[in-house]
Amino acid sequence: MENTLSKPKPKPSRAGRKNKPLAQPPNNIRAIRTSRGLTLKELANGAGCTSQQIYYAETQGIRVSVKVFRAIAQYFDVPLDDIFNTSKKI
Repeated sequence: MENTLSKPKPKPSRAGRKNKPLAQPPNNIRAIRTSRGLTLKELANGAGCTSQQIYYAETQGIRVSVKVFRAIAQYFDVPLDDIFNTSKKI
């Protein structure tokens, strides 16, 4: 008798896959940073985090802890709410 059950298909590998930035920024970090003439590195140094964390915070809003967002808001001297309120003009 032949086995009629099919084998499960293997899941595609996630290796090499990059998360694409969102069409609309998830927060105001880049707008505030560029309006103050800061580079990613300068903001990272001032906020005590890495430039990669700043990049992810600006473009995806994921993979970044609340601690980093608080440090960024403190460095900018703005309330944390101003970071996430994208309807507010900077």
